[in-house]
Parts: sequence; C-alpha cells; structure tokens
Amino acid sequence: MLSTKTLWLQLGFIFLLNSCASTKIAHTDKLDVTKKFVIAVVDFSNNSPNKNWAYLESVIPNIISSQMAEKSNFKIVERQQLNSVMAELKLSQTGIFDKSGMQELGKLTGANAIITGNVTQLASTLVISARIIKVETGEVVGGATVNGESEKELHAMLERLTGKIQVQLIQK
Repeated sequence: MLSTKTLWLQLGFIFLLNSCASTKIAHTDKLDVTKKFVIAVVDFSNNSPNKNWAYLESVIPNIISSQMAEKSNFKIVERQQLNSVMAELKLSQTGIFDKSGMQELGKLTGANAIITGNVTQLASTLVISARIIKVETGEVVGGATVNGESEKELHAMLERLTGKIQVQLIQK
C-alpha cells in the first residue's frame, strides 16, 4: 500500500499538470461563415444519344444556381450577367475552359469557381456529372455524379448533386 506522503505527492503532481493545461479550446476553421464563395454555373452538355434531353443543358445550371443561392455562403453569378460577359469576351462554351478565358471571366464576374458538367445516358439510366473548376488555376478541384431512372427523378437528382457540390466547395 502507498504511503500518505506518496499519495499527496501524486495528487500535487496531478494538480500541477492541470494548472499548466491550456484553458482555450482549439478551433479548426473548416468553414469561414463570413466568406462567400462566388460561383458561376455554366451550361452543361448533353452527351447522351437522347437529343430530347438537350433542354437539360440550360435547365440543370438554372436549378443548381437556384439551389445554391438558397445557402448563405454562396453567391451565384446571375446567368444573364454571365452570358453578357461571355459575349463581351467572345468566349464560346468551350473557350471558357482555357486558363486565360477562365481568369478573365473570374475577374469580370468575381467568380472563384465555375461549375459545369454533362448529362449522359447509360442503358436506361440518366447520369448527371458536375465538375468544380478553380478560376485562378483552371484546375478541376472537385466533382460529383448522380443518376436516376428517368427525368421524373430530375429534381431529386439535382438536389443530391447540389448538396455534393456544396460540401466540396466548403471543404476546399
């Protein structure tokens, strides 16, 4: 059995260690709620053999823009402004993706990132893929894919896609 003196020494040592411990809580700044991400969502391309899905090229970006605008830390470049800047820069949809075109677009719209993607069909499945491109560097920094059995599931698919995009943007 330990002596009383040893117990008091151990207890004193424990109190000494506790008094040296920091009282501050360490925080990790994964999400700076004061920071707004400025996002430009450009048209998606229809890579499916189903030409009836051509309307999705502009519908998908509109829905993604609306859903992202509902979140407080995202500011979406208005489609009209985006189209006029692209016309001013004489950028086609494909011209956006070279580094200088992207940087110029970012400078004029204030966008930090561009979201683009495509629609395709695998057997009877509708597949929507999106990419997040960092304006400064032109590199793809994220992406997400969702799928469903038909256009009837489109709204739910886009909600899932938007959620995945938002999570990735916050983590970047």
